[in-house]
Amino acid sequence: VEAAPTEVVPTPSQEGGDENSSAATQEDPIAVEVDGRVVKLLAIGQQVIGLVKRVTEFGAFVDIGVGRDGLVHISELSVRRIGKVTDVLKEGQEVTVWIKKLDRDRNRISLSMIEPGTKTIRDLEKGEVIQGTVTRILPYGAFVDIGVGRDALLHIREMSERYIARPEDVVTVGDVIEARIIELSRRRQRVDLSMKGL
Repeated sequence: VEAAPTEVVPTPSQEGGDENSSAATQEDPIAVEVDGRVVKLLAIGQQVIGLVKRVTEFGAFVDIGVGRDGLVHISELSVRRIGKVTDVLKEGQEVTVWIKKLDRDRNRISLSMIEPGTKTIRDLEKGEVIQGTVTRILPYGAFVDIGVGRDALLHIREMSERYIARPEDVVTVGDVIEARIIELSRRRQRVDLSMKGL
């Protein structure tokens, strides 16, 4: 016997209310029904515990106990760049996830393993001035932890307007510095910094 499809439907407060009720806001909870019975209320940003049911090249399907598996896309597994989904998840593993998106029209649940409010490379903008901590020094520059799970590069030529012979003449490991983002590649997960003019 085939199970009835799970329906992601608006809660009563979202239908037939005021004029604005037709479009659910991000905070509006959504009721998930199985056989006409509400099994769980879901809301964007809500934390849930799930079980990894299936791992694919593009992500993993997670059972969060509502009769329909949610998808964690590979880009939502970590703030760090992930090569393969299997590097992070395996079938049968219990995971903590957050509801990222609820698509009632297509009956889909999008999940994330990145806690809401966590800063990622997607939140950065070219030209933005940020603070970071120097983590490594190499002959050509320094790597700086800017709090997005991926260190940024401060090249030696971007450390000062004047000639610098060695990065150690300007920064040391553990220094908290202020720098401007001069190059940003979200696809390659690369951030280049400059201290010039600061």
